[in-house]
Amino acid sequence: MLEAGIEAALRLPSQQDLPSETARTATELGLTGPALRAAVLVVDVHERNTLLGTIAERAARDGRLEVVHRALAGMSRTRKQLFASVNAAEELAKAGRIDDAEQLVDRVRNGFRRATGLARLARIVGARGERDQAVSYLLAAEQLAPAGSVRHLTQFEITAAAVAAARQGRHGEAERIAALVDSPRRRISALAELAETAYGAGAYARVARFLTAAEELLGDLDADSRDAVATELAATAARVTDLDTARRLVALVSDPAMGLSALTEVARAAHGFGNAGAAGRLLAEGEKRLAGFDADSSEGVATELAAAAVEIGDLDLAERLAAGLADPRLRVEVLLAVCRASTERLRALRRRVVREARGVRNMRIRGELIGSLAAAVAATGNANLAGRTMDDAETAVRTIAITNPEPRCRGLVELALLADTLGDAERARRLLREAEQLAATYVDEQRHQRALSHIAQAAARLGLLDEAERVTEIMRASRLPFPAWSTLAAVAERAAALGDTGRAVRLIEEALRIARSVRDPKVRGATFAGIAAAALRAGLPEQAQNILGEEPQHHHRQGPILRDIALATAVAGRLPEAEGMAAGIRSPARRREAFEGVIARLVEDGDRAEAERLIVQGIREDGWLPPPAVMMAALPEVIPPLGNVLPRMAAFEEAARAERS
Repeated sequence: MLEAGIEAALRLPSQQDLPSETARTATELGLTGPALRAAVLVVDVHERNTLLGTIAERAARDGRLEVVHRALAGMSRTRKQLFASVNAAEELAKAGRIDDAEQLVDRVRNGFRRATGLARLARIVGARGERDQAVSYLLAAEQLAPAGSVRHLTQFEITAAAVAAARQGRHGEAERIAALVDSPRRRISALAELAETAYGAGAYARVARFLTAAEELLGDLDADSRDAVATELAATAARVTDLDTARRLVALVSDPAMGLSALTEVARAAHGFGNAGAAGRLLAEGEKRLAGFDADSSEGVATELAAAAVEIGDLDLAERLAAGLADPRLRVEVLLAVCRASTERLRALRRRVVREARGVRNMRIRGELIGSLAAAVAATGNANLAGRTMDDAETAVRTIAITNPEPRCRGLVELALLADTLGDAERARRLLREAEQLAATYVDEQRHQRALSHIAQAAARLGLLDEAERVTEIMRASRLPFPAWSTLAAVAERAAALGDTGRAVRLIEEALRIARSVRDPKVRGATFAGIAAAALRAGLPEQAQNILGEEPQHHHRQGPILRDIALATAVAGRLPEAEGMAAGIRSPARRREAFEGVIARLVEDGDRAEAERLIVQGIREDGWLPPPAVMMAALPEVIPPLGNVLPRMAAFEEAARAERS
């Protein structure tokens, strides 16, 4: 029958579908000889090359080397021919004909593609236990795929690969990989991360080596970026307990403010590993440096230094620094931090904090600060004093002119949330009701809706779901009901968090009713995407997926949400379902991210065979290549003994590009 089909194709050359279909059918049946005869009759060069490449692979799988060579010879000299050669070599190697496979790879003239073939041969022989042969292939691949071939990778992906190698104790390879980072600044960051990784593993000699290499690169940076990078590197040196290097790096920072910030970070790190004495000395040095700053520039660095002093426990220093701050709000915030750190300080400073807070001209901020003081008092168990302090906070907010109700309403809502932290639920409800009554006086409908949204979300945070839902009903009954959808979604999330899943589903449906009434397709698509995201955060992935299905044309907005749905499904252990979801994402970037998450879950579950299948499938069908760190976790065998992982990754990338072409 096939022979008759081929003869018919010869007699009817205008019927182009016939030789194509004949070649495909024959290939599927394993009849590669007749398939080859039919494929060469196809006029379209791209289709002919695709068919001949498929025939070469199938013939290689069946061990028919003559057909392999004829099929490859019939292809145009394009990337497809080279890629088909590599695929055919892989099939020959799998069939046990490693010598024939190696000869086929050697005929590939393009170095990157030959490296691809050698890397695949290495994996096959490595799986059979032929380690020496695998290393030989990998070394040859590395020579063909130099470092420049990995420039398609982002700096962050290369750093992640270096860290992944370091975590497995392969510090030499990690250093080699980090050297591939183009940007000196990024390379310093990579070396700093390697230093911390080595410190965690107890490889202290490597820590010093990585820090020294990073410090040497500082000279390659311009003056503006050198200060910032030296500050980050100093903090890293301190975290790995190398205070001498940290001090030396701080001394390299030329900008006074950044130098003081660096000193503060080093002090924090020193305190973190238990060297309280060094931390105190560093902060004292920082206090001395403040004398060289003018009034405008000293506020920010003094506040940062005071925050570090509170963390370290030097409350006297924090108080002294607060006294020197000109901005009353900053002064009060530092004093509040001191009060939270010590009950004794709270007793001594409470009246001073109230007095200082009264110097803040913004009445809403003043009320918030006094309310924060009330929360600190409540934490000591003195409910009566906390209540009186909250009364002062309410007085401050009510002092806001009634002609400017918006900040007054916002202040009442903020105090309601603070009252709840004090355990004063009745005060919280009263303040929310007062805020709602004030919002009802708004003339501007948009401001009214915004205020009601704040009130509803605050009620939901307090667990007053009935109250929150009642406020959303007022929003829906207004002349501008559209803003209610986001409030309904937020309340639904809170309801789900509190265990009221039925209410969450119902509120999501209410939000959808509003969204369906929107006429503008772009706005409707954005609204559906927002509601779906809320449903997912509420733990309702099935509902989120159904919502997106109503507006499938807005895939550019839906990609991140569909990715998150797939990841949530993978985390739940439903991996086949997650894979199907990931495959259906139309955005290439989000589809890759979803597959990476599924692969990570497979690796976590120990199913490396499935992880490898998805990686290979992504490369062949989608031109997708996961970051090196993902590959290294999923396929340990791709980490060659001598650190060839990135060149091999580059070879895979070139193969994927060739397939796409």
